[in-house]
Amino acid sequence: MEQQVRSVCELSLDAEKPLCLQFMASMRSLIVNPHTSNSTISSTLEILIRSLQHAGDSPLRHHALKLLYDIASLRPSLSPAVFDGLRSSFYSSLSAGSSTFASEILAKLASLSDKHGNPEIELDDRIFVSLCFLPSVTGRLQLLTNAERLGIGASVLFTVFFGLTKDPYPYVRKAALDGLAGLSRCNEFEDVGLIEGCFRRAVELLRDAEDCVRSAAVRVVIDWGTMLFAAHKEKDTMGNVVFIQLCCVVRDMSVEVRVEAFKALGKVTESMVSEEILLQSLSKITGALEKKIAQAKSSEGKKENRSQAQLTSRVLQMFASNGAGAFLHGLEDEFHEVVKSACCSLRKLVRLSAEFAGQTSNLLINMLNDHTVAVRLEALETLHYMAGHGFVNVQKEQMHMFLGTLADKSDIIRYAARRTFRLVKLSEVDCFRSSVSSLLKNLEVHPQDEADTFSVLFHLGRNHGNFASQVINDVCDQLEPVFEGTLSLDSANTAAYLVLSISAPLSKDHRGKHIPPHLYSFAVTHIGRISLGLGDIMDQTTLLTYLTEKSISASSVAEFIPEEHPRSPVVHDIPSQDDKKSNTTSLQLVPCESSGNIAATIVSYNQNDDTNILKCLNLILGRVRDIWLFGKSSCNSEALRTLSACKEEVSMYRPNSPESSGACAFTLQYVQVVKILAKVSGHIFYFRHSHQIGELEVLLSKLDYRLREIRSRFIGFSKEEDLQILELVLFSCLLKLATGNVSCWGTTLTTRLLATISQVESLRQEGSMEPSSFVAQVKQTLNQAGILSTAPLFFKKLADNFSLGQFTLRSKITHVSAELVIPGYDSHHPLPFVPGLPVAIPVDITLHNISSEGRLWLSLTSDDGQLTQFLFLDPNLQVVSVGAKMKKKISMSAPFYGPPKASSFSLRVCLAMECTSEDVLLAKGRGGPKHPLVYLCQEKEVYLQRVERK
Repeated sequence: MEQQVRSVCELSLDAEKPLCLQFMASMRSLIVNPHTSNSTISSTLEILIRSLQHAGDSPLRHHALKLLYDIASLRPSLSPAVFDGLRSSFYSSLSAGSSTFASEILAKLASLSDKHGNPEIELDDRIFVSLCFLPSVTGRLQLLTNAERLGIGASVLFTVFFGLTKDPYPYVRKAALDGLAGLSRCNEFEDVGLIEGCFRRAVELLRDAEDCVRSAAVRVVIDWGTMLFAAHKEKDTMGNVVFIQLCCVVRDMSVEVRVEAFKALGKVTESMVSEEILLQSLSKITGALEKKIAQAKSSEGKKENRSQAQLTSRVLQMFASNGAGAFLHGLEDEFHEVVKSACCSLRKLVRLSAEFAGQTSNLLINMLNDHTVAVRLEALETLHYMAGHGFVNVQKEQMHMFLGTLADKSDIIRYAARRTFRLVKLSEVDCFRSSVSSLLKNLEVHPQDEADTFSVLFHLGRNHGNFASQVINDVCDQLEPVFEGTLSLDSANTAAYLVLSISAPLSKDHRGKHIPPHLYSFAVTHIGRISLGLGDIMDQTTLLTYLTEKSISASSVAEFIPEEHPRSPVVHDIPSQDDKKSNTTSLQLVPCESSGNIAATIVSYNQNDDTNILKCLNLILGRVRDIWLFGKSSCNSEALRTLSACKEEVSMYRPNSPESSGACAFTLQYVQVVKILAKVSGHIFYFRHSHQIGELEVLLSKLDYRLREIRSRFIGFSKEEDLQILELVLFSCLLKLATGNVSCWGTTLTTRLLATISQVESLRQEGSMEPSSFVAQVKQTLNQAGILSTAPLFFKKLADNFSLGQFTLRSKITHVSAELVIPGYDSHHPLPFVPGLPVAIPVDITLHNISSEGRLWLSLTSDDGQLTQFLFLDPNLQVVSVGAKMKKKISMSAPFYGPPKASSFSLRVCLAMECTSEDVLLAKGRGGPKHPLVYLCQEKEVYLQRVERK
């Protein structure tokens, strides 16, 4: 068949005959077949491009365009040829008067430029504007959707987008509004009148008849409203106006619009909205607001600030009639999607006001009685987030609702409730007793929850040491040995109280009676059952060390402070609420360094912001693992959204030291890797049997780069951590092989798979560790079946055995980064160049944590992307100053050879480092990098202006 199609292609090229639909179907079967030769695909490409230019108004040209796009997606090496062919076809279609088809070609060009790194289409402004007024709705929609990728100026785009918000077709109006939302991020609009006009147009479209238009208008209201707030003189009033406009939409008839409204409310910053309006959004009773309105009206008669008082009065009246109780409506909504969106917004807004956070906490606790599992779960997730940041303080009258979740029939609700109880702060000892009692009752009904319940009790005792010691001393008589001195630990209650005894001395507020030392002896004799529940806090060896020493003496914990600081802590401390508000000391268990003898070692350490950050990051990493397990057994889209929330949470931390900065950067990268893995593994078959295999390849390429960054830009992992990262690399290789495109990836992928397994085995032997079941099964299966003879389904089954492990940050992780500055350059003062002579680009580079073995390259890329030059940098040379440890500065002039014959051009300058841990070697270019690159900083764009020789 391949030879037959190739022969017909050659005949068609010679005779310039038009293609038939049946022949195009045969072409498609060859294009999607990965075993079709490159020569056949090249012939097919040529005939398809020619058919586009000579097909006239034939409907077959749409099929030809689709086939060309498939070639570019499935054969990335041919993407530049497809791009050039489509670009010439675009201009020939314009000349022939086929403007609608030209816009369709333009959409494909924009997509190729976005996915495969082809150069941007620098379309003339006049051509773009003329195409935007095509009679075809599809043509206008395609142009608006891809407008920002066509190289059009921001002012022209604004004019077109703003005008087409009045288009009679709703999807064109939506696309125009989406374009305006994108323009808000370009920071090129400073005129207050223009910004206000765009904001008012979006507010007007909040009453549009179509749901999709109203939803897009909400996004424009928050984006341009934020700009208007920043530029307006009367900031207080304008910020309230933006907030009120969004609150007025939360009762929209469309679920999609209500969800977007609450997402937008979550983007409101602290200075934008006044506290009284923020508080009023939680209540439908407008008594306090009415007083504010009356005060504003009484000020209207005064000469000074009369206009401001009138405006304030109108704003408050508008909110009282339309926006009061906005979040209350969201939390009471019948659709789970709206409730979730409202909760996500509240998580961001609780930081703006302590009173607002307190009222939000009360509302969420009341939601725990809802009959819907999804609503109860969302309320608990939000309370967990708030408790982790110190925003939840449960009162006595609320405890019955809170404790009810511990006995819920749903396993998910009980698990979420226990996660929240780990972090809450209880105000009274009666609340603490009730919590312990409820946990014990849950053990009787649900014995399968024992391990997690023990973990919660440990955290409760650590966070409320004084309360825990009171409870233990009250029940101490019940824990005495029976039956000739033997303690009956068949009772789960007895084991639970022993866990509480263990945790109490580790709290800073432990001011009550000391725990009787014989309780520690009882716990030692049944350490297996207890350590199973405390596995996320300390290992069994450390627990045994601690219990043995405590059983010897009831003295103060402080007398066991060692003379020398131990090497590596193994208790992963969970932050209590007091830790976040105090700089006093807390306690941490570490293993004893004496050989053969059991002795407890407890050291004190200063509690600072960086320590809190590290603890919170470990909590997030634990949540990521839970999300992965949840995503494999349930809705993948829910898991992806939760991972996005984790990523956003990590981004909020502001570390104070290089160690915590490196930990934050790594956690962010790790979450992104897991998110991509979830996307790929969740849709592997869907992509294989559809036309979207190109999207899957893009995801896998992103995954490759992220893993390469982790292995190159982070230093200081322990052997256990290195093994977990290598298992991720192994998993990604299996996913690639599972796509069925082995011929696309070549032997490089199989080589990397075997090399990764070898590295894993080597590390495990060095650390004397048992191989994980995943690695062992992959190795055993490949030894039996081989690699090249296996089918994609075989690798898919192997990949299904992967389970994401708990990644815990124990060591100090160093983040490799760099800063690049072009001195003496800004957009108003371009650098000069002389045609025909090399250009010297001045650069100042600051290197952080880069060793002398790092192979650094400065990349210089022309604006059209056609020419890239690499300049090797030796970190040991040209160092002008060395500041802190592992910080170097380099100042130099980078030569760029062969500037184009133009009056001006621009260069993109960036600093990259070779990933020498990769076993892949690049094609040996002349003087270029030999390994894949990772970029250490954001690229800088430099504009150069031509000067004539004298």
